Amino acid sequence: MSTPDPFILSQIRQLIAQDLRAARTDEDLARRLAAKGYGLRLTDQGRVLTTLPHGVEIGPLN
Repeated sequence: MSTPDPFILSQIRQLIAQDLRAARTDEDLARRLAAKGYGLRLTDQGRVLTTLPHGVEIGPLN
């Protein structure tokens, strides 16, 4: 995964902050993110935010 632009990642995290707080499971979070055009990938390093439908990695969700 390439190093994400800190400003862009910060803006996206603000956009999805309520979803991150409200989601009860990873499946619930994935559904909430999909409604906004984002995906969730579980990796050995943790959860990674991706774009939908192409799955381009944006950055970590740790």
